[in-house]
Amino acid sequence: MKILAIGLDRTLADPASVSAKRQIAYFRDWDCDMVVLSVGSSSISEIAPNIRVHLSGGSNKLIALMRGYKLAKNLAQQKHVQIVSGQDFLWTGLIAWRVARDVGAKLYVQDHSEFFVSRLKTIQERLFTPIARHIAKRADKIRTVSHRGVMATTKLGVHPKKVIEIPIATDVSAYAALQPAKQEAKTVLCVGRLEWQKGMDTLLIAWHKLIKIFPEARLHIVGTGKLQEALIAQSHVLELSDSVVFRGALPHIRDELEWASIVVQPSRFEGWGMAVIEAAAAAKPIVMTNVGCAGEVIIHDHSGIVIPTNNSEALAKAIGFLFQHPEVATRLGREAQKNALALPTPEQMTQSIRDSFESML
Repeated sequence: MKILAIGLDRTLADPASVSAKRQIAYFRDWDCDMVVLSVGSSSISEIAPNIRVHLSGGSNKLIALMRGYKLAKNLAQQKHVQIVSGQDFLWTGLIAWRVARDVGAKLYVQDHSEFFVSRLKTIQERLFTPIARHIAKRADKIRTVSHRGVMATTKLGVHPKKVIEIPIATDVSAYAALQPAKQEAKTVLCVGRLEWQKGMDTLLIAWHKLIKIFPEARLHIVGTGKLQEALIAQSHVLELSDSVVFRGALPHIRDELEWASIVVQPSRFEGWGMAVIEAAAAAKPIVMTNVGCAGEVIIHDHSGIVIPTNNSEALAKAIGFLFQHPEVATRLGREAQKNALALPTPEQMTQSIRDSFESML
């Protein structure tokens, strides 16, 4: 099988990176060229005997995109590729569709963000929505990470046989052995990029309400991002400096998870929610918005508390409820752990992805 994949991750050029190792597992035994739409210098790296990574290069994003399209089309023609894959319904999906159309190859599109689910969207996503629908209806295979992603995509008129659900697998064994924190500690953890998508601003507003009732409570926020300075400034304005700690990026969150009595995820949208799965595996009670794995792994009032997005009042109320009912928190954490441990393993996910490519031919 000959595959051309379009992506955005520069770390793919490093065979030792986590991303590269995943691709090597997915595409073993197949001939694969990966074009990364990347600003900076252009390069070609062989990360495995059968896999080559091409960085498009360019002084700005527009030039990188133009170079990426030209490079991808030339590779597809020269290699007679059978499948062209895009990692989303934005720029990579657009280029993948154009190249597949130009050379007569099959089109495979990945959807990690539940693009067609009704949710708050960025300006770029709103502008791309008509194009994304056009691409989806012409794709030969669409891989999404959740059941709600499947349902939203088929509602567009895409044939159900073309849409496959493969949740993002996480090695949860390391988290299942963590000791549960004492619920009376009132310690809350939130893990995620400090970006608008993750809803950390909503969490800080909720925390401002909570801390008046539970002054002993503590919140740790793990992650970095474009909004880091703005969120720290917001916490100062809300006078939360004594109860909120920004931990920055951490190599792993085992210690933070062991410390936490509750884990929250206030995201405005989410493809799946790997941090939630890790917390569930550690039997932590979880409060999350109705995105990603909510409804599948975290089921409201059964294995966690699910609230609407962008609702600081509901978020504060849910956390406060668990503070006041530790026995409920413990029960929800145990049920969440059962669901997390029943998910596919990384090896099973890899095989499902390989099967989805093979089914196209």
